[in-house]
Amino acid sequence: MTAIGRVSAGRTRRRLRAVLANAAVALLTLVTLLPLAWMVTVSFMPRGESSHSPSPFWPSRWSWENYYELLVRREIDGAWFDYRIVPALWNSLTVAALATLFGLLLTVPAGYALAKLHFTGRARVLKLLIASLVIPGQVAMLPLFLLMKEVGLVNSYAGLILPSLAGIFAILFVRQATLGIPDEMLDAARLELEQAQRQGDLAKAGELSYGRIPALERQLAEAQATTQGAMLREEVTA
Repeated sequence: MTAIGRVSAGRTRRRLRAVLANAAVALLTLVTLLPLAWMVTVSFMPRGESSHSPSPFWPSRWSWENYYELLVRREIDGAWFDYRIVPALWNSLTVAALATLFGLLLTVPAGYALAKLHFTGRARVLKLLIASLVIPGQVAMLPLFLLMKEVGLVNSYAGLILPSLAGIFAILFVRQATLGIPDEMLDAARLELEQAQRQGDLAKAGELSYGRIPALERQLAEAQATTQGAMLREEVTA
């Protein structure tokens, strides 16, 4: 076989391998998406049709009845009951957003203090926070409910938001993020702040006073997303 023939055969083998690999990926993708597509079609089936054996893939009649019962109300034993799932989802989003917003006002200073400030008992406080992570949250559910009942915050936004303001995980997350910022960068920011204050540059002084450090901003954004995700999971599973 000539050199040109060997090159051509090599190209053909590579193309064949690429085609087979793409076909395998497409087949796996189809196998993965089929159950999801079936879930969507089942949601439009009339009541009881999906329980047939074998279960059909396409509904015999497209119906919005299931979504109406889920989002509005449902008939049980001849009586209609309001589900109110949309207000429940809105309450979950509201609680998670407010708890994250106000929680950052407490967790960011606490995490920064544990990372950059030197005070008596800092190591003990840090050990106590880390040790408290092993305590399951379910242990505090009943005492927390009784406390909220005593202060009259049951069945209110405040009763859901206040217990989650100072999250230990968020404090430790911010602490680890702040530890990655060199002290020299913070010192330089303080010097620039003092210089801006002397020069009367209020815009720059305000920007520096709020700690516009890109590295810390990215970490705080990640902490906010992580905390909000945890809050949403807790609200959905509650």
